[in-house]
Amino acid sequence: MRPFAALVLAGLVMVIISVVPRDATASAAGLLGPGQPVAPEEMLMLWHDRAYGQLKLAILKKKAQRGVEQAWLLAELANANQGHNNDPRYKAFAASLSKLAADAAGALQDEKFDPAKDLLRQMDQQCTACHDQFRNDDDAKTQQGD
Repeated sequence: MRPFAALVLAGLVMVIISVVPRDATASAAGLLGPGQPVAPEEMLMLWHDRAYGQLKLAILKKKAQRGVEQAWLLAELANANQGHNNDPRYKAFAASLSKLAADAAGALQDEKFDPAKDLLRQMDQQCTACHDQFRNDDDAKTQQGD
């Protein structure tokens, strides 16, 4: 494993340990089956945001390999996030983000920064649309006392 990748992995583990309550990790380990997300949705969203920010920075600085790594990370996070909500609209947003991020990884692999920028804009639009839809739904449920 490359030193940078090991450092990122160690950092993610530390974030999980420090943020997720111990009882949540213990119960998640016993309840979730293969292919289901282990981390809470809030953690995935935090990681989405960080990976997106690092991807954007890599594209702006024309750091293709760094961008490829962040794009694949974002694609995988979005793929895992599909397991957090059974609403088909939510799954469609997550699947779209995963595909756009994978496409960005391919563009950056070929050092095609302009197409990667366009894909980044599309990712931003998908994230905004999803957040508008599901944060508003959550806010409405909270106001109704659900």
